[in-house]
Amino acid sequence: MTCRRRRSRRRAPPTTWAGTSTSPRRTGVCTGTRPLRPGGTSRTAVDVVGAGHLVADVEGVTIARDRTSSSGHLIVSCQGNHTFQVYDLAAPHTWRKQFTVAGSSANGTDAVTSSDGVDVTRAALGTTFPQGVFVTHDAANTGGQMSNFKLVDAGDVLGDY
Repeated sequence: MTCRRRRSRRRAPPTTWAGTSTSPRRTGVCTGTRPLRPGGTSRTAVDVVGAGHLVADVEGVTIARDRTSSSGHLIVSCQGNHTFQVYDLAAPHTWRKQFTVAGSSANGTDAVTSSDGVDVTRAALGTTFPQGVFVTHDAANTGGQMSNFKLVDAGDVLGDY
């Protein structure tokens, strides 16, 4: 599996990255480090479609750093079944859980379907997002003609770590 690198804008060391495979159907997710010398790169496969928890298309990946330690998690969006998979950032990249972003009739929002991307910050963002925010693209906006983004308190999807 060949992976392309996506840089994290979080507090991760600048040499840590995560990315999806470069195949047309984006069939896996990798993480790696980039040594601070020219020409040096290492990559490790975390999971692949059909062999673990991923369902094609794997469209988005982000790094969520723990609030209290230097470790963290990878969050991967699976467009094919509208789920998000959570793995430990550190090897052996243990799968931790799967979640969805459900709709809420009280808030007038629909569930996330066909996500093309995700991002997260664990920084406290006031009373609305006290444990940070998880943002995901939602391609099919019920009752609307355009896609949109859903924002969820990061603590609701990742817990209080």
